[in-house]
Amino acid sequence: MPYQAQPYPAQPYYPAQPYAAQPYPAPQVARQPKPLARAQAPEEEPRRMPPPPTPEELGIKLVAPAPTPEELGIKLVAPTAPPPEALDWAMVHTLLDKGGATGFRLEKHPQGFRFVVEVGNRTIDGIGPSQTEAVRVAIRKLQ
Repeated sequence: MPYQAQPYPAQPYYPAQPYAAQPYPAPQVARQPKPLARAQAPEEEPRRMPPPPTPEELGIKLVAPAPTPEELGIKLVAPTAPPPEALDWAMVHTLLDKGGATGFRLEKHPQGFRFVVEVGNRTIDGIGPSQTEAVRVAIRKLQ
């Protein structure tokens, strides 16, 4: 015999009641609110700030501007072209590439400067009193 649950004696048993359909309430028509008339305020004039006080009103004493170099007797020199000794490193790189150089370095030397160019297994160097002259000597040897 299968087991059937029995209600507890302390709990009352209420059998299920049949469900009765409830009628839906009639839809309400939305009412439009009454329009409100509002008055518009006149435009206000923008507030104007008072002008800032002058330095004198704040107790600040103005100092005369510094004199120009010409007033001090200093002559200004117009910028000039670079000195003729200036190197064009882009041209140096191009000449080294054409000569097959694999590396180069510029060193300080007791006689000025030494520019060393590496081409394969051999080394070509140029020594001169300035960097420019050392590079020119080495490039002449390379060509």
